[in-house]
Amino acid sequence: MCSYTGRPFDLCLDSLQAVCQLNRYTCRDCTGPVLLTASVHLAMASPNALVQEVVRAFYFGWYRELVDELPPLANGFIAPREAAGLGVRLKTGLESRPDATVRVSTL
Repeated sequence: MCSYTGRPFDLCLDSLQAVCQLNRYTCRDCTGPVLLTASVHLAMASPNALVQEVVRAFYFGWYRELVDELPPLANGFIAPREAAGLGVRLKTGLESRPDATVRVSTL
């Protein structure tokens, strides 16, 4: 059995469930560069990760408009960055772009 995850909360739950049930799972990449980076970290830390999906058109296209660096992709393999934390940083001034939507929430 293979779960196909895409949302951050589901990604964590599916990976834990897969480990508990000795199943494989696949991390999906259609949700943006930050979740791709988190998925790569999770897949590398989990013995049950089958593959990490990467959409090349997104990776080499609009993802680079949003973040400074992405996990390195070479010869069909992707790896986590060696920077602190997830190793991804939103581009400076991203919130000022004319096509940006900014939502602020408070508790």
